[in-house]
Amino acid sequence: MNDERLPAPDVPGWGIVATILRGGTIVAVVAIGLGLAWALLAGGSGRTDRTVVELIAGGGPDALIAIGLLALTLVPIAALAAAASVFARLGERRALLVTAAVLVLLLVSLVAAAFLGASA
Repeated sequence: MNDERLPAPDVPGWGIVATILRGGTIVAVVAIGLGLAWALLAGGSGRTDRTVVELIAGGGPDALIAIGLLALTLVPIAALAAAASVFARLGERRALLVTAAVLVLLLVSLVAAAFLGASA
């Protein structure tokens, strides 16, 4: 289904969404992979009840894995923010509203997870 109302890939600014998704995913996967390889070489247990912030502050392979997972979580949020900007510039109100609604839902779920994870 080809909807002509959606912006084409050659619309200025639209390529940033693809770049964020592609680049962010690659960076996150590489960080997780390097962290896992490091943990395997170091003989880590792989089990923890620490939060992402505690893992990052603690350093080592767990920190690298946590940074990768955090990046993987933030990639869709950054892509949606970029897409919302493009839709706003194009005057695409419906697409902007849908994008903004999904962005708000993702942010609310991230904040809720942070608070619920901290209280557990």
